[in-house]
Amino acid sequence: AAGALILFFLDSSWALVLGGVILMVGYLLGTSVLGAELRDQTPEEKAGSLQGVRMVFAVLLPMIIGSNVSLLVFQQPGLDAYGEPTKIPDHWMFLVTAASCLLALAPASWLFLTRKRAEAQEKPQ
Repeated sequence: AAGALILFFLDSSWALVLGGVILMVGYLLGTSVLGAELRDQTPEEKAGSLQGVRMVFAVLLPMIIGSNVSLLVFQQPGLDAYGEPTKIPDHWMFLVTAASCLLALAPASWLFLTRKRAEAQEKPQ
């Protein structure tokens, strides 16, 4: 979310590089943690059986949802490479990106807290 906010509010070259790096590092770390956690929670005899599910939720759904949300957010009309009318991306997409990151934190926080409570109850006192 921090990288997206930098990209939304600042437009100098160094800010674009910094915001882009922060945004991509966050994305790559998030998907890496998701994949590792899924693998850790998968029983040994079922290893690999849920990787397709991970790909659906980490790649397919964000591509479908993101492209449709972007059509709602983009305001500038323009022409594509073939001369067809289309909407041109603008800086508002970064604010939507930050909002979606913050929305994703709600279930992630709930999962983290639920797991910590379960671990605390399992530990013998």
